[in-house]
Amino acid sequence: MDKQKIGFFKLGSFSHTNKQVEKMLRDNFQEYEVEVIDIWEDLLDIRDPLLWLSCAKEYLLDTILRKRSFIDSVYRTSYFFKKVKEKSALLIKKKQYVFTFQTQSFFDVSCEEIAHYIYTDHTHLANLYYPAFDASKLYPNKWIELEKQIYHNSTLNFTMSNHVSRSINEHYQCPENKIVTVYIGSNADNSNKSVKILDDSRYSSKNILFIGVVWERKGGPILAEAFKKVLSVIPDARLTIVGCSPKLNIANCDVVGRVALEEIPYYYQNAALFCLPTQLEPFGIVFIEALTKKLPVVASNIGAIPDFITNGVNGYLVAPDDANAFADKMIDLLQSPDKCKKFGEARYDLIFSRYSWEETGMSIRDNILRTQKKIQVT
Repeated sequence: MDKQKIGFFKLGSFSHTNKQVEKMLRDNFQEYEVEVIDIWEDLLDIRDPLLWLSCAKEYLLDTILRKRSFIDSVYRTSYFFKKVKEKSALLIKKKQYVFTFQTQSFFDVSCEEIAHYIYTDHTHLANLYYPAFDASKLYPNKWIELEKQIYHNSTLNFTMSNHVSRSINEHYQCPENKIVTVYIGSNADNSNKSVKILDDSRYSSKNILFIGVVWERKGGPILAEAFKKVLSVIPDARLTIVGCSPKLNIANCDVVGRVALEEIPYYYQNAALFCLPTQLEPFGIVFIEALTKKLPVVASNIGAIPDFITNGVNGYLVAPDDANAFADKMIDLLQSPDKCKKFGEARYDLIFSRYSWEETGMSIRDNILRTQKKIQVT
């Protein structure tokens, strides 16, 4: 007898997260078959001229004024939203899924007939929590109202952090009983056998690690300024930049650029501390990866970061634009390998127990089964 199916709807890779979510669903719902539907590959044609015409109609002026990216705006057009809704409804009716599940909140594939669940790392209005965000770059109310529908139409909204849960409730007036923070696991391979075993001598290496693809948004310029001050106090300190290739003229600075995902653990395991002065951060999985490698972290006090960094315990939290404060905290740690080790080991068990795909998957399963039972009763 064929298994009943779950429909998992996604947009691309979602920074490798969708691959992990797919595995999480398969592992935790083995009684069902998980069918993956990619919006671009299976529902919409990115070459659809009406799609780009609608984007031009709604956002061309904003693009010219450099308020937003034209490509990013495609996901926030009424045409995109409507077409995904229509196409997914036909597919869901045909497939007769037990329930549907989607990642991110750019579209809504909910149907009244079956339960639907969202798992997201951000909301658009959560940007208002970030000091560096320019409120004039918010998308129009027309889009905000569509996004609001996504959360209200969902049976449950699963989030990766407490500040996103708060935003869905505060900014979109979604009831608290429809919001569950389930966190997230690491996307990097923390069991990579090709990487040497953790060695406490790395805390004396004076090597600061930065991992980020978008240099400016991740606070790279702030870090570069802070590192110059670090060098004035600790001349043999080093800065390793992974994920991007900024043009810098700073001593002891190694710009590695993009690397394969499986190579990332090597850099974590050869650093004394991790620093990311991010300006806007939906979640920041790199912090979890650093913490699972027992690295102390110096980070911005925004977004989800206070969920896993306790100031003065396993790292330091700093105002995102305060280069001097970032420098002072890095100097404090680099001058004390023992403190680096102490911070690296603090809350280690919590990080592994809370931020793992096993824990996230079990929480999602428990909550889905609970709501499914309620639906069956009613």
